[in-house]
Amino acid sequence: MAGIEKDESILLIQHAINAYHSEKRTQQELAKFLCIETSRLSEGKKGNWRLMPSQKKRIIDEFGYPKQGKGTYVKAEHYSTVNQFIDSYFDAEEQRFYQRLSNALGCDNYQVKFLDCVLLKDCSNDNNSNELKLSILNDYVNSNEFYDWFNMVKNDDSVYNNLTTLASWNRYGLMSCSRYKYEFMSSYLYKVGMLKFCHNSSYIIGGEQNKNVVENEFVLSGNMVLDEHVFIGKNKRFKSSISIPKRYEGTLKHLGEIDLFPDSWDKVKLKIFLSDSMRYNVLIILIPSDVSYSYLINKRMIIIEDLNLIEDINMLMEFFDIPSFESSIKYKIAKNGGYVPGARRL
Repeated sequence: MAGIEKDESILLIQHAINAYHSEKRTQQELAKFLCIETSRLSEGKKGNWRLMPSQKKRIIDEFGYPKQGKGTYVKAEHYSTVNQFIDSYFDAEEQRFYQRLSNALGCDNYQVKFLDCVLLKDCSNDNNSNELKLSILNDYVNSNEFYDWFNMVKNDDSVYNNLTTLASWNRYGLMSCSRYKYEFMSSYLYKVGMLKFCHNSSYIIGGEQNKNVVENEFVLSGNMVLDEHVFIGKNKRFKSSISIPKRYEGTLKHLGEIDLFPDSWDKVKLKIFLSDSMRYNVLIILIPSDVSYSYLINKRMIIIEDLNLIEDINMLMEFFDIPSFESSIKYKIAKNGGYVPGARRL
């Protein structure tokens, strides 16, 4: 089993040693308590050995968690390197959109309202349940006829391409409805087609929701050496390759501002922290030009850990096509006691 993170291990070992010293007990006794050799404590204080999770738990249970300095709490995607972030950027954008779309289609209010619009030829009470509607609809969604309709309206979303007038709609025991309901139903079913034919071929209405982009919780320690809010370069405005016909796009305001548009960012916030352990970590916040309530729910936050400062920052500046902040960063690094690459210290 792997040990815990190096910095946390050093912090906890020193915390436990201090607690034992305050009780006039020795490091030998602490080593016995942790079931390790005494020499491990000396190695651990230098970061050459790390506590196991079980030993971390014993220390916290016995002495509590050591007090830490102030920090900034964020919940964000995590990347180990700038290259990893850049290489997965567009895949993550796509996954974020389909995650929102899947969540929206599975929302009880939206799904029930859609099913209420669906009429079956056999309208008896026993044969008009939502379970039966879902079964028939999913048979239809898996058909070639539905695939053909989806591809047709993807290129021509004319109101005349009415799903409910197709022979296949009637053949599956589904009845036509008013134009108003058709608009709503077609919008829902087009989004079902997007998930099924563009992302997850096994998707069914009422099935499991799409997997979320993984976000982790962090506390960013230390001093901020860069805090910039800038427009992304005109040549690098990150517009999604996903397109939705105008008739089927939109935000479901009556369902709590569910945003069904693909991500589209115009601005970026860059915050670089010089941590307590003298490492550089960056928080990236992507912002659309029109900041709405839905943005506050769907905003994208990224943490990249342990930067190779100047090289990695320049790579990010190039990726976003924004000005270099190298001089400003170096000034603040020096002010906070960090190492400034290329600068001679007098």
